[in-house]
Parts: sequence; structure tokens; C-alpha cells
Amino acid sequence: MNAFFRIHVSLPPVRDEVQLLHQFRLGLQSGAIGPHYQPEIDFDRPHWMGLEALSRWHDPNGGDISPGVFIPLAEKHGLLAELTCVQIAQLAQDAPALVEAFGEA
Repeated sequence: MNAFFRIHVSLPPVRDEVQLLHQFRLGLQSGAIGPHYQPEIDFDRPHWMGLEALSRWHDPNGGDISPGVFIPLAEKHGLLAELTCVQIAQLAQDAPALVEAFGEA
């Protein structure tokens, strides 16, 4: 008796991840991934305490990519340190303008 088996391999998710990883690396280099600042406020005495830097990625071809997508991707592929360095470098560059705009915490 001859038996034929059809094996279905789901390649699109793998291909999508490879493409997303490629776009992520390009985003790190191009500045498409960077910090967005969220103020921290003491509501007991309305006082600005500082800023939280949140990683955000705007891909020119794919729009805004959720941190829930790209943070696990960076972690899986050993790119968290590079993402952190990019964030810190941009924060250092932005710091004088942030202090001028908001004052010192």
C-alpha cells in the first residue's frame, strides 16, 4: 500500500519574523526606533518629577510597531543591548532640550 503524506509547513510566520527582524535592524540604524517621553508627576503636590523614556518604533512602510512585538523580537535575537544603547544615545542628545522645555526635576 502506498501512502502519501502532505506536510504543511507554515513558512509565512518565519518569513515575516525574518523580514521584521531586518526592518528592526534598519530602524535601529535609521533612528526610526527611539525614545518617546512620558512625564512623571507627583499628584500629591503638583510637581513634575521627571520623564520616562519609552521605546517606540515608527516604520515608514508598516506604521507604528507595538513594543509588544519588537521588544520580544529584540530579546529573542540578542538585540536588547543594542536597543538600549540607541535609546540612551538619543536620550543624551535630547537631554538639553528636555531640561530647557521642562526644567530640572
